[in-house]
Amino acid sequence: MTESTEVPPFRGVFDKMGTQWDLDSALNFFYQFLIPQGDMHTSKQKRVRAGLLRWVGTSRNWEERYKQDINFNKATFDRINRQAIEQLLDTSLGDLNQNRYYHVEDNVYTPKTFTDKTHTQVKSNGEEVEIAFNYGKNLGANPAGLESYDKEEYKKYRNMLITAKNELNALKTERDFAKGKAKGAFTLKIKNQTDAIKEAESMLELSKKPTYNDNIKLRDIANNSPDVQEFYTSYSMNPKTDEQKVALGLLIETVHKNLNAEEFKQYENTYGSYNDFKKLIEEKEAEYLKITQIPFVISQKLVGITKEDGEVNIPVDIKKLINTELKDEDDKLIRPSLVSLLNSIKYPIKMADESELKNKSDVTQFIEKTFSTDGQAVVRLVQRITDNWFKTNIDPLLNIQSNVTFETVTTAPATKDDLSDRPVKMSRDTIEEFLLDDVVNPDNVFISGNPITSKAYRGSGGNPEKLDLGFTDTTKTKFKMEIRFEGVEMDFESGYAKTIGASSRNVISSETDLERGTNTKGTVVINYSGNIDKSIRDKLPGLNADYQWKIIRDTMNNYTMTKKASMEEKIEALIKENITRGMLADLQVAIELIDEVDKIQKATVGDDLIKIENHSETYFIKNGTFKFTLSEFRNKIKEDSKKQSSNLTKQLGYVSRNLNRIIEFTEDNEKEIEEANEILEEDDSEEAAEERVKEEMQRIASQQELQEARELAQREKEEEAAGEEGEGLLAQALIDEDTFDDYEDEETGLTIAELKHIELLNAVRAVKEEGRRFVSLYENIRILVLGIRRVSKVKESNITTAGFKILLDEWAELVGYDDKYKDKRGKYTIPKLKALLDTINEEKDAEGNFINPQQDIKDKVRDFKLDMEEYWNEMKQSKEFQIPEAGDMIRLVNSLDLRKALSEDLHKDNAFNNAKLGQVTATSRNLEVQVDYAKKKLLLKGKIDWVSDAESYIGYRIAGTEQYQPVKTTSGLPVEQAKKIRGKRVTGAGRVQSAGLRGTNFNQMRYEFFKEIKNRINVLLGAVRQ
Repeated sequence: MTESTEVPPFRGVFDKMGTQWDLDSALNFFYQFLIPQGDMHTSKQKRVRAGLLRWVGTSRNWEERYKQDINFNKATFDRINRQAIEQLLDTSLGDLNQNRYYHVEDNVYTPKTFTDKTHTQVKSNGEEVEIAFNYGKNLGANPAGLESYDKEEYKKYRNMLITAKNELNALKTERDFAKGKAKGAFTLKIKNQTDAIKEAESMLELSKKPTYNDNIKLRDIANNSPDVQEFYTSYSMNPKTDEQKVALGLLIETVHKNLNAEEFKQYENTYGSYNDFKKLIEEKEAEYLKITQIPFVISQKLVGITKEDGEVNIPVDIKKLINTELKDEDDKLIRPSLVSLLNSIKYPIKMADESELKNKSDVTQFIEKTFSTDGQAVVRLVQRITDNWFKTNIDPLLNIQSNVTFETVTTAPATKDDLSDRPVKMSRDTIEEFLLDDVVNPDNVFISGNPITSKAYRGSGGNPEKLDLGFTDTTKTKFKMEIRFEGVEMDFESGYAKTIGASSRNVISSETDLERGTNTKGTVVINYSGNIDKSIRDKLPGLNADYQWKIIRDTMNNYTMTKKASMEEKIEALIKENITRGMLADLQVAIELIDEVDKIQKATVGDDLIKIENHSETYFIKNGTFKFTLSEFRNKIKEDSKKQSSNLTKQLGYVSRNLNRIIEFTEDNEKEIEEANEILEEDDSEEAAEERVKEEMQRIASQQELQEARELAQREKEEEAAGEEGEGLLAQALIDEDTFDDYEDEETGLTIAELKHIELLNAVRAVKEEGRRFVSLYENIRILVLGIRRVSKVKESNITTAGFKILLDEWAELVGYDDKYKDKRGKYTIPKLKALLDTINEEKDAEGNFINPQQDIKDKVRDFKLDMEEYWNEMKQSKEFQIPEAGDMIRLVNSLDLRKALSEDLHKDNAFNNAKLGQVTATSRNLEVQVDYAKKKLLLKGKIDWVSDAESYIGYRIAGTEQYQPVKTTSGLPVEQAKKIRGKRVTGAGRVQSAGLRGTNFNQMRYEFFKEIKNRINVLLGAVRQ
């Protein structure tokens, strides 16, 4: 039975003497006292809030004062109040705001209300009506956050959603390929799959914790628990896990390498003790630090070209340069000679033109012959030699060390001295969840140059007109698919928030440095190997065999259907058709313009105005001019290997992109180009100013001769800092104190940097004046690339090449062509076909006729093709060689779990895996999936180039107050600076805030609610416990 006692009146609330006071009464009045008044409140609540403490406080006198009027028991009154307080303390703030608590009996939770949810209102006519009444405040939305209640449950629903979306893609693709009434069959399937996605999304959202923690108990507030911050902030100042503490710099991780003595025993005879082994590695690494100076020193020496070009020529004794070592006055080696390295590297060294340097003599001869005409080629070779030395002399030792050691990680609290800006490492799960959704997308997976989601996947038929030749060759043991994406955004900001334990990415402030522009960039090498399920392997041989068969079929058709022209004549005709004099002239104009812009910018201090990337100073250019005539360029295309042809189209791609950037720059800077033109035209100063600039460049370049002296003078400084600064310190030591910035032209009053800026604007003036021509030129280069690819495709289809014969062997082995038919149809075997192909001779006489008639051979090749085609059409119906439909291919890609494969290398890369990077975009480079069904392995190889344009910080601002106003007035600022900040939200530190990421961690409305509850529960506790 519920306890109760009689109490005296509560003025303005109830006037009856002897009103019953029980648990429900106490909860009602205490709740109205505690709960902040929202948009709806009554005069009764107002009086309760104003008078409850005083009324309860006088209860100590009620027994004596009202003993004649009521049956009041102070002990019962206090017990009831304490029970009410306990119930309130066990109520969450979310329930409190909803006027709700739970009565628990026999583990059954029954929801109850603290006070009525209706209110009696008297109308003007005296009629009483009940209206709905809500206590508390509207705290706004509390959306699902980044944290989950159960990580495994969350991961299950996330994977379920990924699979469901992929299945929807597969069904839509199958519907698109279907014809007639068959399309209608997919309608219900797609609807059901769409519903399944909604269900998975709903389950995923339910598994997430909300942004703000409404489950904070009133008891937590009364006890000053640090967890109460979770009610009004999306990021707690008191991280709970070690991972969060490390991310915030509160704990410092230390990695310890521990020796596995048993594993090292096999190396003791070679290296002695493990300490001796470690000392050897340290000595080799110290030696390598000295070696890394060599490429820089040689590149500094090879800076001169002819005086006719207006630049200084620095004479170089190349033999002395590559044989000279640098020592200090105590005969201690500072820098070894290049030649001394050549005895300790691996040969051969493969060059870009596919030639090989087989020994030390080949290397020195190449350098001596090439340095005067192509210094950059020499520098590249020297850099490869130093890399080769590292791989030959240090890599094997490091591999051994990796095999015989294991790592342990310990953490310790950060001290006041630990002020370094450490990177924030994300877990593999976090990388998979937030960074890879737009990367691992079926639209990004290509087979034969076509997305697996496109109709071209099934309809290209190997036709070079239909294929984008980006496909990587498939072999008899590997099936390969290319992954292509460009400029894909990666959500590092959510990854950062998740890593520090925040419930929303809104806590991150993403800011861009106005002056620096790009924050940082890098490349991650992907080299993953994992096991692959048999069900996946079984689906691929058919696709591989069909791909190979189409190449074989088209190559044989190409030969048999040609009546008069030889293959060589066909190639030459195609080259003449696609490589015209006009196209080459356009290419020359573009390349010389890009080269001029590139040289001007390299000679200029500060950031480049035009982003010129991957421009080669030697591929198309020689002595400052285009190095190919029309006949030479056509001959190059004809003679190029497949690799060389691919490199040519890649170089042309760089030309196309760089030209487009120049065109965009001129469109954005028309006014500045005009002003630069006016400055250079005043008083005929253009040539004079340029000549003065060149003279000053000569003077500065000549200072390079003092290089050796400077090195020797600063040898102690170099040795001391070699392990930290390396090449950068050496470069700094070589810079003359009298730099470009100090030189001012007497005529114009401008510095060299300013003159070079004007020179750049003047160089691109023609693009502004002839805009249409250069846009057309840009398009022509793209057409040229397509033409070269067409030629390359035809060259690949030459039936007499060794590559075609290898393809025949691979296909026959894969599908068992010779094994099945060598007894039944012995005349149609691959060895006999290859022998027949060896008899092809397309030499012609003076009149253009074949010296050896080809028709008989063509007929026999056709017979072979028909037999092989008949065999393959029969074989591909078998289960083993069923080719996956496009929909099945999408399902197959999903089952490969590329997220897991990519996240492994992305997680290990220290430069990439830093959650503080902001506005990160990524582009694939030669990235391909390889299913090796011989070794039962999934391989993922290639590179991912990434760029970060901003930096991320943890924000502590109040929501609604974080937004900086866009800059509208820029008067008095330099033009370039004004353009950068106009309309942007610029912080006090001069950084531009990213939209939607402004560091909001603090919800003002929730905090005010919390603060009022805190104040009132403390005073209520004081009154009740007196």
